[in-house]
Amino acid sequence: MGLNAVRVLTFSNGGDLSNATVSSEVVDVRDLKIGYGVLTWTGAPTGSMQIITYLGHPIKTATGLDWTTNDFFVPSTISFAGTPNKAQISFNGQVSAFQLVYTRTSGSGAVRAVWQSKGGGTS
Repeated sequence: MGLNAVRVLTFSNGGDLSNATVSSEVVDVRDLKIGYGVLTWTGAPTGSMQIITYLGHPIKTATGLDWTTNDFFVPSTISFAGTPNKAQISFNGQVSAFQLVYTRTSGSGAVRAVWQSKGGGTS
């Protein structure tokens, strides 16, 4: 069986990596069996993108949630080294939600992420 749900994630500030932080939307993955993503960036950003997860019941805003980094995603942190590039991420555990959070060191650019999943949910 192939992956059945594909979506382009929405980022704060339109994915503009000249901002101090840029966050994706919160993605509900409660019914997810497997997941795979491709993260691409342009320009010359230097910083890191963390994949943070939530184990409880997800809500649409990150305010008040106990977010954490863990090994449910491989990798859990992606380095941006000042050149355009891409990274692949895969899901290997059960969490309720995830979010991508970029922290800028220097430079600028733009980010885009496409997520594919298979499972009972629509995430």
